[in-house]
Formats: sequence, C-alpha cells, structure tokens
Amino acid sequence: MSKNGNYNLILQDDGNFVLYDHSGKALWSSGTNNLPIEKCIMQGDGNLVLYRDDGKAAWASDTRGKTDTNLIIQNDGNAVIYYNQNPEAIWATGPLVQRLNDHEGHWTPSRKMNNADSTPQPKPNFHR
Repeated sequence: MSKNGNYNLILQDDGNFVLYDHSGKALWSSGTNNLPIEKCIMQGDGNLVLYRDDGKAAWASDTRGKTDTNLIIQNDGNAVIYYNQNPEAIWATGPLVQRLNDHEGHWTPSRKMNNADSTPQPKPNFHR
C-alpha cells in the first residue's frame, strides 16, 4: 500500500496482480487473470515474479541482475522497482498507462499504450 493509503497492489484469487486506487479503479494489471497464480515474489536478484501453482513463472518484471532492489507503491499511483545503489527506477507500472499483452497473455515490458492514444508505441529500455 502507498504511504498515503490511496493505492494498493493486490494478488487476486483469479491470478491477476492489480494496482488499484482508493476508489477501486484498476490502474494496471499483470494480465494473468484465469491463471493458477500461487504467489508473487520480489526475488533477491531484483526480479518481481508471479509463479503458477506448478512452480512455473507466469509473469516477471524482467529486472533480474540488480540485487539491491525494492518495490514501492508511490503516492502518485505508480508502482516502481528501485535499484537502491544509485537509486534509480528500473521498472514501473506508470500511472494512467495500459500495458499490452502478447498473444499468449504475457505482459510485454517493451510496449505501452497511453490511455489517450490507441496506437502502441515502443517504450524506451527503462526497465533494463
């Protein structure tokens, strides 16, 4: 939950990992609904991963390789993984940004779509 209490990340019973605002509006999701997600782990290698009940990874932030990281839900509604050595943001949900999924339902970190724009745009390598 954000410090101001207005935003929260929830791993739902349907397997979707969702960022909600205080009114219950979904701001971002992993797109893993209807998958048997068992747990969400911020791993020691810096990667945030959703694991299925069979132990296979279903979604990841693709931020492995940075061992000193934290996932922070900010007061502006952005969930961010920070690399603490610099500190620098290495992954973010981005407020009012809808992530696109590939044909298999996996989140694709290299693409994004602004809510006001219906044309997908390449995202800079912000998360690497």
